[in-house]
Amino acid sequence: MFLLRDVLSLSYPNIGDRMGKRDHTTAIYAFEKIAKEINKNQTLNQKILMIKELINKE
Repeated sequence: MFLLRDVLSLSYPNIGDRMGKRDHTTAIYAFEKIAKEINKNQTLNQKILMIKELINKE
């Protein structure tokens, strides 16, 4: 959910719909949780950056 919002700028309702008809508040919670964790966890931050690089290569 984090990458769908961050990389593709999809709306929260769209993300929730794509992820198994979940409510948009679930997508908001997931995005905010990962965004906060990235600031605290360097390993997670590096993994997210690697995924973004792979996505951008396509």
